[in-house]
Amino acid sequence: MFLTGVNMNTSPANNNYSNPLFELMIRHGEKRLYNRAQFVVDATIDKSIYYVTEGTINVFRKGDNIVVGVINAPFMFGFALMFNPIDIVIKGSGKTVAYVLPNDKVRALISELNLWESVAELLSRRIGYYSYRDKSILGKDAYELISKQLQELIKYTLEQRVGIVTSTFIIDRTGLSRSRVMYILKQLKAGGYIKIIKGVLLEVNSLPKKF
Repeated sequence: MFLTGVNMNTSPANNNYSNPLFELMIRHGEKRLYNRAQFVVDATIDKSIYYVTEGTINVFRKGDNIVVGVINAPFMFGFALMFNPIDIVIKGSGKTVAYVLPNDKVRALISELNLWESVAELLSRRIGYYSYRDKSILGKDAYELISKQLQELIKYTLEQRVGIVTSTFIIDRTGLSRSRVMYILKQLKAGGYIKIIKGVLLEVNSLPKKF
């Protein structure tokens, strides 16, 4: 798994979670500050480990540019590149603060400090995320996919949602056509199930099970 960290979904981070690897990265890594355009990591070629302490990143599948994950700080990623590349691109969605170390340096420190169990813990959390994500999208029709994304988006703070166009958020994560997404959103708004103003999701009420 390329990404390892705290969040199992797109909700705010659980800042109570800690791992010895976080302290390792802070102590030995290079602290970097990125703006939105700067933080772009191609997982097929990058050779570093990142510990992100501030910000939110989007994980894009290369080829179709579908968003396959959204993770909030604090989290780490890059361990899978020690063994094989992964066909994804990671981009920051705003200001990002990260501590960065080359793969070989991190691997040596982990072995020296006997922290491979901590690596396994992070990877197991990521497996849990993928399991959660797959259950939420496999075998679902268009409405179920849209309903799921609306419930995820409303977990964001209002400040975060103001910068997100609801329809684009859904399309990027489901691959559904814009016309289909817009039609279902229009019907949900008309039924009073959601409130969207200028593309920003403000409210999600009790959504119907079927459309």
